[in-house]
Amino acid sequence: MIRIKKGFYTFSRNENVIGFAFRPFYYGMEYALTLRKIWTQQANPVIMTTSKANAGLREVMKSKVIVHRIDSHAYFGFEYLSFSGLFVPVSLPEKILLDFMYFQADIDPSTRQTLIKESNRKVLRNFADRMGSRYSTQIDSLIDNFMEK
Repeated sequence: MIRIKKGFYTFSRNENVIGFAFRPFYYGMEYALTLRKIWTQQANPVIMTTSKANAGLREVMKSKVIVHRIDSHAYFGFEYLSFSGLFVPVSLPEKILLDFMYFQADIDPSTRQTLIKESNRKVLRNFADRMGSRYSTQIDSLIDNFMEK
């Protein structure tokens, strides 16, 4: 039996079970890029949760795990994908981009362009509107810059 956090244990060695200890959650940012095969780098699990879990870096099952707390108004934009016989919530490409903005995290320009290219522009603008005018302005600027190239 492996301890994930206080009161949560698992028999599985699959690192994708870690997030279930932080429900409600979804995997986002760098880890979602890896799971969706948008980039080839191996990333540590990044858990996005609305629970009162302490945010930050943890070591769970001999892996480094990053926990981010996200406001409930920004908790959307994910779907369940199957990995190793387990369905896990993973953010959509549109939400990955917005989460990087939400946490003011840097993302390399080529990955940003790939995300914009793979995103549905209508969904991206809709998600940005749900998060607020600041995000709408930033997304419109990114899309305009992408269209110029």
